[in-house]
Amino acid sequence: MNAEFLARLAQAQTEEEKDWLLAELSLSVLSPELRAMALAAAVPHWFDANILGALQPDLAQQAEALYLQLQHLPFVEEFPDIGHNIHERTRKAMLQHLWETDEEAFKQFSQRLVDYFGAENTNRIEQIYHAAIADFEAGSSQFERYITSLDHNFRRGEAEALLAAVQELVEAKRVPESFAADVVYWFGQIHFRFYEAQEALSRYDRALKLYEQVGFNLGKANTLRAIGNVLQFLKRCDEALERYDTALKLYEQVGDNLGKANTLRAIGDVLQFLDRREEALERYDTALKLYEQVGAKLGK
Repeated sequence: MNAEFLARLAQAQTEEEKDWLLAELSLSVLSPELRAMALAAAVPHWFDANILGALQPDLAQQAEALYLQLQHLPFVEEFPDIGHNIHERTRKAMLQHLWETDEEAFKQFSQRLVDYFGAENTNRIEQIYHAAIADFEAGSSQFERYITSLDHNFRRGEAEALLAAVQELVEAKRVPESFAADVVYWFGQIHFRFYEAQEALSRYDRALKLYEQVGFNLGKANTLRAIGNVLQFLKRCDEALERYDTALKLYEQVGDNLGKANTLRAIGDVLQFLDRREEALERYDTALKLYEQVGAKLGK
């Protein structure tokens, strides 16, 4: 290590900066092709020769040879039964450097991985993770559809794996702040799906605070309704009604008739449990009209 490098290392303010300097030193002695491939290899959670070829089309013919060379680098380790990966701390440093210095290149690598995993149809979670980076609007829509499907089908392990993957993007601040609340909200949904009421309430409370911070009223309304559902499950009916009423006002503000209908139906369920049947019928009647307006046959 030369004096200049040691001086830069001494001046580094964070562990992340130090990690990048050490990674940069390791990369500096590699051939240009191997260095370019090593940086690209940090974008996916793991890689093999095919993934490397997809990441760097200009080097695709050398992918097999470069993959063999990568395996001998000190910051590369085996990813069981699939291939290899960049060591976690080094990968984090490489990704942060790439994001800060060339965000467009980062997104281009991610889009290539979206295309690769989409064509191979081998790992939906990895595809959605990269889609959220390449094009957040499209990626977040894919996330919402897939996590909803996993939740409805009680596929908890896959749901938690997907949430853990996108949580990485939240912590690295590569997605909008509102998405942090979405991730916490869905952790709450998964807990409640398996009747873990207290854990669900804890997650929902955290999500509500995050939605309030970013001023996202639809997220607040959905979370308040979810809290109401848990409180109803716990037979804490007055508290449930309070959350539902607040959610209803927010749905009215944002013009979400389906949200209003679902909330009115939930209020009707609580009122029926409390033997307040006339009031329950009134809520159900209003919900029915709204379901008809939005064409929600299941709600009807």
